[in-house]
Amino acid sequence: MKHTIKILTLATALSFSGIAMSEVISPANTTQQPSAQGGFEGPYTGKKLIETVEMAKEASDDQKVVLTGHLKSSSGHEKYIFSDSTGEITVEIDNDKWQGRTITTEDNIILRGEVDKDWNSLVIDVDSLEVK
Repeated sequence: MKHTIKILTLATALSFSGIAMSEVISPANTTQQPSAQGGFEGPYTGKKLIETVEMAKEASDDQKVVLTGHLKSSSGHEKYIFSDSTGEITVEIDNDKWQGRTITTEDNIILRGEVDKDWNSLVIDVDSLEVK
């Protein structure tokens, strides 16, 4: 019986040290640092992010955009003329996206949304608005 307990104790000790050693020696742990949030790090092969009015005018329907510029004027019914260094485009900003903020033509803003393209119209449907 004493012999069996010694063997089990020795086997347990060796298995724990083996686990600890595998964590120390593992090449995966020595070559990569995990991201704080997690996720994928590597090449991007999807659609290119649209970052200018000029690119948005050539984009496909529902393509994501992040535009930086300013609002030039209101067209009514939640539609506005947005401008950046490459041109102007109509954007639709629902009333709830303002979140109580007042923005002037002088404010530099970032709009996140997607292209809403029909047969004869192109509008950026804004999901969020940020004052830069």
